[in-house]
Amino acid sequence: MAILTDSARLAAYCDHLRSEGREKALRDVLPVLRTYTTFLQVRRSAPSTATIADVQAYRTFLASTEATQDGGILALSTQGTRLGIIRAYHAWMRRRGLAMIDPACSVAPPSVPRKPVSADRLSQQEARALLMASSAAIERNKRGSRAWAIAMRDLAMLAIALTTGRRVTGLCTLRNIDLDVSARSLRVDREKGAVGRVLPVAEWAISVVEAYRVQARPVLLHDQISKWLFPGRDPVDHVATRTWAETVHRLHREASARSTALAELAKKVISTHSLRVSFASMLFQNGCDIRCINELMLHAKLTTTAAYTPVGFEDIRRALIQCHPLAS
Repeated sequence: MAILTDSARLAAYCDHLRSEGREKALRDVLPVLRTYTTFLQVRRSAPSTATIADVQAYRTFLASTEATQDGGILALSTQGTRLGIIRAYHAWMRRRGLAMIDPACSVAPPSVPRKPVSADRLSQQEARALLMASSAAIERNKRGSRAWAIAMRDLAMLAIALTTGRRVTGLCTLRNIDLDVSARSLRVDREKGAVGRVLPVAEWAISVVEAYRVQARPVLLHDQISKWLFPGRDPVDHVATRTWAETVHRLHREASARSTALAELAKKVISTHSLRVSFASMLFQNGCDIRCINELMLHAKLTTTAAYTPVGFEDIRRALIQCHPLAS
């Protein structure tokens, strides 16, 4: 077994997360692990020598007022997230031979009732309104200008978002090689720490993205080379998630102003996540099997997909009348 200090073990774990492309997760993980280490030091223990009793004590600590600065109680979901970070760290140390046992594997996180995803979702007509607003932005700008190229990029990103349901980070960090025009598919190597897969893309969306890639992307690159499908202000970097979020908000405002017949659209709070929720919702409402939606969304659990596809009471009533032999 390799002999490392606890600080060296933590540094090695951070390097492991970076190697998996989980820089964003690392910002949340590191403070939790440092707090956990401090907690164990008070108990005269350490992550490498922690016992089941230590982890159980930490779980109790998370549910107490001592875990917050304002004397409140952490939400069950937050408690579960922090304990999940601890469980992942112990499991990693055990796999790498940096600890004799995994004391956290038998300590279950608190049960959290799953609620439907609350993000406002777009109907098919509202999604078309956003696409039309994005197309109008292209027409407003001189062909070949940078503003025109950015508008083309925005339309391509919107098309991919609505037809594949990619998470905002996964969308912004798509590489040029990830899109296969001939196979009409999109490759997702890894997302949220999980191995991805090849996803189908609607033919019309492929046409939009290919038009952007051939005509507008070179304008954004300024004769430079970039691996990103959607380069940002600096072609070396991909478009920022904040930039895309601002674009979605702008398109929502423009679509609401253009499509006055869609009265509900202006009342909705549309975000980048709304596009992902809308993707799942439109599939479900048109009869797609929830298992297929689960695969397309790259969800680890069906319960997560179920939160994206809530069933209304009238839908339940209609299904009962149509399918149960004694319902009528």
